[in-house]
Order: sequence, then C-alpha cells, then structure tokens
Amino acid sequence: MKIFFKKNGLLLRRLAFTTLLATLSPCISQSAFANPTIEEIKKTILDDPLFLSKLRDQLSVESLEDDSIRSIIRKYLLENPEIIFEMQEALNIKNAQQIAENQKNQAETIKNSTKNLFYSPDDAVLGNPNGDVTVVEFYDYNCGYCKRSFPGIQALIKTDPELRFVMKDYPILGQDSVQAHLIARAFRKLMPEKYLSLHEKLMTYNGRATEKSVMEIARSLGGDEEKLRTAMQDKALQDPLVNNAEIAYKLGINYTPSYIVGTQVIPGAVTDNDLVAIIKEERKKGK
Repeated sequence: MKIFFKKNGLLLRRLAFTTLLATLSPCISQSAFANPTIEEIKKTILDDPLFLSKLRDQLSVESLEDDSIRSIIRKYLLENPEIIFEMQEALNIKNAQQIAENQKNQAETIKNSTKNLFYSPDDAVLGNPNGDVTVVEFYDYNCGYCKRSFPGIQALIKTDPELRFVMKDYPILGQDSVQAHLIARAFRKLMPEKYLSLHEKLMTYNGRATEKSVMEIARSLGGDEEKLRTAMQDKALQDPLVNNAEIAYKLGINYTPSYIVGTQVIPGAVTDNDLVAIIKEERKKGK
C-alpha cells in the first residue's frame, strides 16, 4: 500500500480533488473520470477498505496547506476551463428557479392581501377611483427615483382615463421620511380637498422632505400646524405605515418606487413605456 501511494501520490491528490468536485457537480464528475487511467486507479483503491484513512493521512501531510490547495485548484481549472461555463449555466438555472419561486410566492401574497393592497381606505387614490386597472405604488417623499417618475405618472393618469393609481406610504429613508408622510397623512385627513396639491409639491420639492420643510408647505396651503400635530399623534393615522411595511416585507419590496399591477411586482423605477405596456397586458386579462 505504501509503495502504491508513493508511486501515485500526485495522481491520488488530483483524484481526491476531482472526487470533491464530483460531489458538488455531477457534470464535472463525468468529464473528470473519462480518463481510463484514473478510472482504473479509482476502482483499485476504492476496493481497499483502508483507502480513506490512508488517503487522509497522505493528504494531510503533503497537500492540505493553503498554497498547495490553491495550486491544485488553479491547475485543475486551467486544464478544464469548460467547468467555468458549466458553473455559470448551473447558476443561471438556479437563479431562474429562484425568480420563478419568488414570483409564485408574491402572486400568492397579493391574492391573500387584495383588500389591503388595492382597496385600503388609508391610501390615497389618484386617477379614476373606479378604473379597470389598478397600479399600486410604494413610495417615499425622499426617494429621488419616485420624484423623477412622478411627471410620467401624472401624464399616464391624464392620458388613461380608466387607470386607478393607489399610493402606498412607504417611508424607508429615515426619520425625516416618516415625519413627512405623517404630516401628509394628517393634512389629507384635515384638508382632503387640498391633499393632491400638497402631494404634488412634495413630489416636486427640490430638497429633503423633513418635518420642518413639509410643515412649511402644509401651512402655505392653509394647514393649521397645531391641528396637524395633534392629528399626527392619532394611532389610526400611524398604523397604516406599519401595515404597508409588513405587506412590503412579505412581497420582498425593500426599495422605492415599487409597483404592483395585477399579481405582478415591478421592483424599482420603470420607464413610462414599460409601465404602459404592463398596464396594457393587465387590461387584456380582464377582457
């Protein structure tokens, strides 16, 4: 046995590495064991009950140093570069499966949360309240992408009379955002007829929305600061922010803007044309 290991030490180390790769990827094992010399040695040593212990001792002495392992891996990959493509293909397949699974889970969550997502009385609704297609947007008044998307959303609502647009308060960009959304919600409760004006000013505001800046804008539209601050303490006005965050978490939404159309989650900013196409496809499903 000692003579066998002495003569075939390097080959056995390569075989051990190949065996390790084989446990990780069957496609690698097929190509690695195609060499008949390796196959013969493999059969011989696997028949020996002492093989594993002898091999472990041999490897621990000669080839388990970091530099040796790196050298073996590097040499193997250079001699078998096709492995990289096999790994990439396997990764692509895995990612596609994960995306499909996420979309399935999101669709199920949307179906189970239809009332809270699409018809909550706590959300502002733009466009046609009885429109045939609903778009839900999770937004933050301090989100630059939300602000850049706003003119396109306005134009879309104006050109599509059957579009219903639900605004989900989702202040995830710090305490300033939380306070900004609370003031806006209090303003909508006290002065619903002027809420759209406030919303537009905040979405086009050139600066950070803070408690101070939003309160100034609210006062410029006739809001009473004392009444607004009192309303902000109402738990019924605060709870929807928590509810929206819980739904967003279930849907895997962790940035703004994010949209929901039908059972589809569209994460991140999208172009006006893309959103129009998505709405068009959703409208076809209803016919």
